[in-house]
Amino acid sequence: MTAVNLEASRQAVVEAALVLLERMGLTPADLAAVPQLRTPVLAHMLRAESVAALVDLTRTRPASAVIEQAKA
Repeated sequence: MTAVNLEASRQAVVEAALVLLERMGLTPADLAAVPQLRTPVLAHMLRAESVAALVDLTRTRPASAVIEQAKA
């Protein structure tokens, strides 16, 4: 796809999104006004560490054994 085609495709997507917003009775400003939920960094790191630990466990044991241990 050429740069011109890519830009035209992006523009078409933006225009389609604007039409959809209009049909929903919304504007881009309405979307920007919604407060963003922020995940605390520490909570994110703890979840990431939990996932990493689970991945390590499943490398050494069958996933079914890990699931059974988690249920207990």
